[in-house]
Amino acid sequence: MADPIKLTIIYLIVLIQTIFVFGQTKNIDIKGYVIDAKSGESLPYANVTIKGMRIGTMTNTEGYFILLNAPIEADTLEVFYIGYTTNIQNIKNIDLSKPLMVKMEQNLLETETITVTAEEYQIWKKSDEISQLTFSPKQLSSLPNLGEVDIFRALQLLPGISGVNDGSSGLYIRGGTPDQNLVLLDGMTVYHVDHFFGFFSAFNADAIKNVQVYKGGFPAMYGGRLSSVVDLTGKTGNINKTKFGFGINLLSVNGILEMPVFDKGSFILSARRSYTDIIQTDAYKNFYDSLFGEQETQSSVPRPGGGRRGQQVEETRPDFYYYDLNAKLSYNPTRKDIFALSFYSGKDNLDDTQEMGGLKLDGAGGDAFGTRINEEITDWGNLGSSFKWSRQWHDRFSTNLLFAGSQYVSNYDRNRRIEGGSGISDSTMVTRGGAFASEEDNEIIDLTFRFDGDWHLNNAHRIGFGTWISHIETDYKATLNDTINLFSRNNISMQYAFYLQDKWKLNDAWQLTLGLRTTAFDKTKQFYFEPRASINYALTNNITLKGAWGNYYQFIHRIVHEEVLGGSRDFWLVADADFKPESSEHYIAGISYENDDYLFEVEAFHKNMDNLIEYSRRFQTRADYGELFFFGSGISRGIEFLAQKKAGAFNGWLSYTLNNVEHTFPNFNNGVTFPASHDRTHEFKSVATYSIGKWSLSATWIFASGQPYTSPESQYFLDLLSGESQSYIHVSEKNSYRLPDYHRLDISASYHFYSTDHWGKRKKNSWDGEMGLSIFNLYNNDNVWYRKYDLDVTPVTITDVKMLGFTPTLFLKMRF
Repeated sequence: MADPIKLTIIYLIVLIQTIFVFGQTKNIDIKGYVIDAKSGESLPYANVTIKGMRIGTMTNTEGYFILLNAPIEADTLEVFYIGYTTNIQNIKNIDLSKPLMVKMEQNLLETETITVTAEEYQIWKKSDEISQLTFSPKQLSSLPNLGEVDIFRALQLLPGISGVNDGSSGLYIRGGTPDQNLVLLDGMTVYHVDHFFGFFSAFNADAIKNVQVYKGGFPAMYGGRLSSVVDLTGKTGNINKTKFGFGINLLSVNGILEMPVFDKGSFILSARRSYTDIIQTDAYKNFYDSLFGEQETQSSVPRPGGGRRGQQVEETRPDFYYYDLNAKLSYNPTRKDIFALSFYSGKDNLDDTQEMGGLKLDGAGGDAFGTRINEEITDWGNLGSSFKWSRQWHDRFSTNLLFAGSQYVSNYDRNRRIEGGSGISDSTMVTRGGAFASEEDNEIIDLTFRFDGDWHLNNAHRIGFGTWISHIETDYKATLNDTINLFSRNNISMQYAFYLQDKWKLNDAWQLTLGLRTTAFDKTKQFYFEPRASINYALTNNITLKGAWGNYYQFIHRIVHEEVLGGSRDFWLVADADFKPESSEHYIAGISYENDDYLFEVEAFHKNMDNLIEYSRRFQTRADYGELFFFGSGISRGIEFLAQKKAGAFNGWLSYTLNNVEHTFPNFNNGVTFPASHDRTHEFKSVATYSIGKWSLSATWIFASGQPYTSPESQYFLDLLSGESQSYIHVSEKNSYRLPDYHRLDISASYHFYSTDHWGKRKKNSWDGEMGLSIFNLYNNDNVWYRKYDLDVTPVTITDVKMLGFTPTLFLKMRF
């Protein structure tokens, strides 16, 4: 291996030479801002190129761009942004010593025939960097939805990103789990991204301006996660005029307010709340009946000792509500300075109490019948805020200073008891469910300081550097029957990270990005080094080869409680000397062909993961820690195929992902490698949208292999000294069974309307609106969510819990 010191010296010599060479050129720098023409809001990650030349860049989070050492003969800029009309900017007779103000007009569908310029992406656009894409929530209402326009649900339609099932808006990216994604909202870390039993993400699309997704091989400025990054930028609001709007659908209502502040700033407030705890419409009841009521219950052969045969029927309709609130105040005292204060709050409350009467209970002796009451009360939510100061010190140099804090709280209370009935009394009550905690409380507090610098040194080198300091505290407690402490842990940690990165353009064809991130972690008293590299080679004007490699560490664990009787719960713990930080190594290679109309891309990935944690309350004798925790490794490998029609009235994409995710825990499952619970071998997705006049039509079809699960095989009882009996469950090998394959078709239609003048033309700065219909699972396929096993009754019941069937939803939005 080459000496690192020699390599560093060689790199510095080359860097100095390129500074000298490019410093002698007399070309001009072209700089400016890209903004929305109506609201004046900056547009981050817009593409800016010089027409007819292979020279381009991307705006930063504040909409600023600079093209270094542009040729004197450059006379036209092309600016692209998702959901906007391409701006062709003539710069021939413009004073380029001052920043340009490039104003972008939104795509408006007003006539029966429309003409869309190439490169006018509607929903998402792949980046020039490997495994990176830009996603805009602006056009999401045109896609089928479940009543809420949902950012994460839409991301699940992209290759390599899976939702696993209808009941999860979490992102499983290239074999990673949702906790292995770094999710940032205006710099604050969001730990739980679900609303409404996991059916919706916790982010209101009306409050989000832009989403950057890194599916792997992400740059050195990001850290603390194994799999990917989802970086959301909130809207700043209209700086020219006060605007407001509202929306309603079959589950919730929402509102938004935008207003200028002192001519140099803006304020935006958006709120959303479900109303199902106040008004339970027929649509709401049908929605929940399809989710919880239509369950096939099978009877197994009764255990020795007999019991009455037949099915047991449960009818429940959980009581719940959720809300979220976003607010952001932005102020520009000068053109070089931007101050932004962001706030986010979101919470869910769920009461899933169930009653089951006329049950015969094994172990109680004689013919004992009663009513079993399961009380389950859950609430969870996020609270966060951030303050950011962005400063453009020089045309080529800018910094961001960020303070952020976030809190995640989850409280779960479950009590199971027997009441009334014949042949049973309090003195003969049988205790069941040793594998269940009656109370679980989890809290995360995250306080973060970040400093990021961006230096456009010259055409060849763009230097990024910064520091990231985090204080993270986790607290978890689980008890059984109010007296038995199953597990309790409180931890406080500090992380001190520094990174340095160079985006090195070797020539017009080759680009190399080298980065190093170093983290000091106080709980283990160690330094963790994360070198990263990526390379792009433009084989032709249309064909690009890409590759990436990198090391990544994660200093917080999301522990999933394996629940073999149905469903799973999770909690978070800070890493320490006992629960070592997780680590991964990414290998990615790809090739893409792109022209004005189409994109074809293939990417292969391989990811090694270490220090994974499996948590099980089964009876175990060889646990790695505390009789409950097991440590192991994992591997995820796969390949993604994408064909996209990028623009035009008809556009969309086809994708196929082949992925294999396996975990190995030496002291769990007898050391046998098993498929991860989120493993989906095959996943095919088809998305099509069509716009004509004021109408937008779309359809999506998804097919995925069934996910693996663990099945209980038998149950036995032990008599305790107290006179009670305790049940123990024998299960199959981990994830040795698979659910049936999953597939569904969704369709939607939306209509745009607005105020017109006497000639039928659209009025400027007036009201507009949108209404639409979506149908989820059009052909009503019975997709299985998971299987529930009830071993406390005779006969044992096996219940296929179905995902959503045929579900129509309506929505209306108005903006003034």
